[in-house]
Parts: sequence; C-alpha cells; structure tokens
Amino acid sequence: MRLVALPGPRENCMRVVTLTATPEEAGPIARALHLVRIASISGFPTWATPAASSSRSSRCSLTLLAGGMGPAAAARASRAVLRHAGTVDLLLIAGVAGALSPALNTHDVLVADRVHLESGEVLNPSGGPAAAPLLTAGAGRGRFLSLDRVLTTPEEKAEAFRSLRATAEGRDPDLPVLAEMETGGAAGVALEMGVPWAAVRIVLDTADESLPLDFNPLIGSSGLLGKGRLMGAILRRPAAIPSLIRLGMRTGRAAAHLGAFLAEAMVSLTEAQPQSRSKPASV
Repeated sequence: MRLVALPGPRENCMRVVTLTATPEEAGPIARALHLVRIASISGFPTWATPAASSSRSSRCSLTLLAGGMGPAAAARASRAVLRHAGTVDLLLIAGVAGALSPALNTHDVLVADRVHLESGEVLNPSGGPAAAPLLTAGAGRGRFLSLDRVLTTPEEKAEAFRSLRATAEGRDPDLPVLAEMETGGAAGVALEMGVPWAAVRIVLDTADESLPLDFNPLIGSSGLLGKGRLMGAILRRPAAIPSLIRLGMRTGRAAAHLGAFLAEAMVSLTEAQPQSRSKPASV
C-alpha cells in the first residue's frame, strides 16, 4: 500500500479532522469519503483527502484517524493529530455506539447535543455550526454517555440509562441516549487546544441486545483489542465465534452507513467558510 503525506490546508476551505476508535470503523468511512491511506501519525492509522481529489465531499481538507478505544486512547490520538495538523477548524468524533434509549434502532444516527461524563461533568459541543449540516443530512439530536468501558448486557445499559435520567439536568429530558467511549477524552483535548468539536454516532447494538463477549478485559493499553487476549477468550467460549463474526459484519455495515451519511453532510459542512482559523495551542 502506498502511503502519502498529509496534504496542507487549501485556501478558503475548512479543515476537518475525524477521529474514530478502530480501523474497522475508519476503513468504510474513508472509502465513503474517498480518502487515501497516508503515513501514520504517531503510529495511528491515518487517511486524508488526496491532493488532486475531485470528490464533492473533499473540496476541503479531511483527515481521518483511528485512535483506539476509550477516553485515554482518544485523548492521545486527538492531541497527536491536532499538533500534527497545526490548523484545524473542526474535530469530529465519530463511530459506532450502543443504544441506551429503548426507542433507538440499529443505524440510527445521532449528533451530540451534550456529552455526559462519569464524573457528572457535562460537555457542550463547541463546533455549533457543524451541527446544522449533520442534522440536515438526517441525524437526530441526542445525549452521549461517554464511559471508560463497554456496556455488554441489556441490564448494564438499562442501569446506565436510569442513572443518567435521574441525574441529568431537565433540559430536553426526552432526547435519546447512547453510550460510547471516546468523546469525553477527545473533546477534553479539543477544549484544551482551542479547537471546535462535534460528535456523531451510529447505533450498532440496541438497548436490548447483549454483546457476545465482555470486551473490557481484552482492551490493551493502546486502546485496541489484544489479539492474544481475544484468542484466549474465544478458546474459553468457542460458542461465541458465530456471534463475533456477525458483530464484525454488523460493525462494517454500520460504519459504511455512517460513512455515506458523512459524505452527504461533508458537502455542506466543508463549503462553510471557517469562522476563525488559528493554530491549536500547544498543550
């Protein structure tokens, strides 16, 4: 595979960095956005707009990074790519998520109206103008519960949903809720570095679905599934193999749907004139 260098910002266009957790999410999104694989940034798999691209969604500079699962991995990847890019108009945190609201269905797309951390802190996305193209493209507004672990069972999801509804502020209490692991870490870095951010997710597993394994002990310090740990878990539970294969296929389809959605939204988003262009603070 030929790797190319990160293209520089083009005049009068928006520079968007999109962060996902895994290459399995990033690959289909990259194909939908007509991005090409480039030299990795700090070891993170990276894709970007080809310098000579004629795609409608690539009139501006798009960079896509797979940074690993969890808030710590997302923070590391965000800091690396924002420092490397130098000038960024929007950090867009994207990927698959688990539904907490029973009304959410597979492939529903939500834009974060606000993000709830386990500490009780609530983050409000700072890339306000970015929400309009995402909503116009068909996404709904929602609340994201950003955790440091995967919710594996319907019981865990229901408990998280009840706890959030009991402690959340009263504004728009009926907004749908999903759980994910990266927005809190990535958004914290964006806030430190003065970069506007937004988050968009597609539902992979619904509130009443269980995952085939508890993935939490399998996630290494890099934020990726350890192959040895995964093989060990499979050997202990070989009956989970068919469900794991189906989950992998579902993840690919969900990421492809999200990629198609982003391709449509990016046409409007990247045509927007950046309100201010400044180099992120070095943090």
